Order: sequence, then structure tokens, then C-alpha cells
Amino acid sequence: EKASFIDGRMKRDFTAMSASDPMRKASSGTLNRLILVAQALESEVDTRRKTEIHGGKIVIAVRMANIIVLCLINFLVFTGFGQYTDGKQQVPLLLTPDKWVYSTVVDLPPTFTEMELKFQFIAGTLTITLLFTSSLVQLLTMCRIGNLKCMSVMLTVSCVPCCLLVFGLQMHYSSCPWIDDYYLRNKLVRLNTKVERAQEQCGINGWALAGIFTLLSCALFVAEGLVTSFFRQQEQFRTRKQTMV
Repeated sequence: EKASFIDGRMKRDFTAMSASDPMRKASSGTLNRLILVAQALESEVDTRRKTEIHGGKIVIAVRMANIIVLCLINFLVFTGFGQYTDGKQQVPLLLTPDKWVYSTVVDLPPTFTEMELKFQFIAGTLTITLLFTSSLVQLLTMCRIGNLKCMSVMLTVSCVPCCLLVFGLQMHYSSCPWIDDYYLRNKLVRLNTKVERAQEQCGINGWALAGIFTLLSCALFVAEGLVTSFFRQQEQFRTRKQTMV
């Protein structure tokens, strides 16, 4: 009887173990899947972090280069160095903001009497605003304050038209158009003068260079916006892909 009791108990234990084997296999499979999902999520987070770090470094580098270019633009706009030739002698010019509106107090050639550069004040204000805004956004980016991607896109959208406007004004004023106005409005001077207009040359090289560098700054603003948009779209694509999985 004891032997039969032991055999029956062993059979019951074996049956119970056989019944629990599928549950153990299912649990093991679920655990393995959870481990794989955790590894995939960890890899995704690590990849996204690296992408954001690289994208942030590129944006910071581009904006820093743009700030340097804007500093140079402001220097060229507010110094306005150039030269004037009346056919006899060559005179260096330095058209600082106090000379943008002609005055008898300022020592300038007589053909500069029609000079009234009101829009140059607008250009100077825009260049200062661009420099201040870019520096502020750069500071906020380095301190990680606010929505950095939104600020970068807004900076690009708002600054590109301003750069194009400054470019047009600098290229226009660099050729000294007020001399032509002087000869057009003073017919007696135009008829009696011995100095022909063809011999009179004037060029504000600083403003011409400022216009060229403004185009470079515009290109840097566009590059910053493209880099920001590219990494944002890449992140959105990865998020959608992860949601689908």
C-alpha cells in the first residue's frame, strides 16, 4: 500500500509539472519580449539624445558665426568709410551717423548738399536689432530656456526679410546717389561747372561690404532654420515610427 501511495503521488506531481510547463514557457517568452522592447527603447532614447546634441551644436555654431558677421556689418554701417574724387584730388570719407544728413558744420564736398540718408538710419536700426536678437536667442539656447526650436524658426522667418532690406539699402547708398540728385536739381551748376560728372567718382566701400556680408548673414539665418527644421522633422518621423511599432 505504501508503494502504491508513493507511485500515485509521483504521478500527480509529474502531471502538475507537465501542466505548468506551457505557463512557464509563455512567461519566459513574455519576459524575453519585454527585455527586447526595453533594449529597443533604450537604444531609441540614446540615438535621439545624440541627434539632438549634434543638431544643437550645429545650430549654436552657425548662430555664433552669424553673430560675428553681424558685428562686422554694424561696424561697416556705422563707420561708412569710402573715398571721393572730383577729378583733381582724392578725399577719404568717413560717413558716420552724424553725417548722414548734410550740414554746413560737417566738412563734406559741395556736391553732398542733397545727402539726406533717412533710410540709412532704418538700416542701422535693423542691423542693431538683428545683432541683439541673435545674441539673445544664442544666450537662451545655451542656457536651455524656452522652446529652442520655435525660437530658431521664428528668428529665421523674421530676420531674412530684414537682411534683404539692409542689403538693398547698402548697395544703393554705396554708389553715392545724392551726387546725381545734386546735378539734377541744380541746373546752373550743371551747366556752368567745369568739372564733368564723368570725372567725379564716389564710393562708400564700407557700405558695399556691409551689403555683401548682409547676404552672408541671410544665408546663415536660412541655414539655421533648415538645420532646426530637419532635426525636428527627423524626430517627428521617429516618434511616428515608434508609435506604429
